[in-house]
Amino acid sequence: MARDDPERYAELVQEFHDLLIAGADNSKLEAHYRMLMNQFAYSRLVNTSLSQPGRAHQSDREHHLVLELIVEKDGGSAEQDM
Repeated sequence: MARDDPERYAELVQEFHDLLIAGADNSKLEAHYRMLMNQFAYSRLVNTSLSQPGRAHQSDREHHLVLELIVEKDGGSAEQDM
C-alpha cells in the first residue's frame, strides 16, 4: 500500500490535489496553489506528517472522504473538509 511508502504516498497526494485544482477550473485558485506549493518542501512535510503514529491511516481516510463528497456532489462539505 502507498501509505507504507511515504515518498509514493506524497506523490499520490500531490496528484490528488492537482486533480482537484484542475477540476475546480479556477485560474486564480490554481495560481495561488502553485505559488504555495513552490514555497513548501512538500515531500518533507508529508514525510514528517506520516511519521506520526496513525497519521497515514487518518490521511488516507481524509482523502477518501473528500472524494466521496465530490462524487456525491456535496461541494460545500468537500470544501470544508479540505
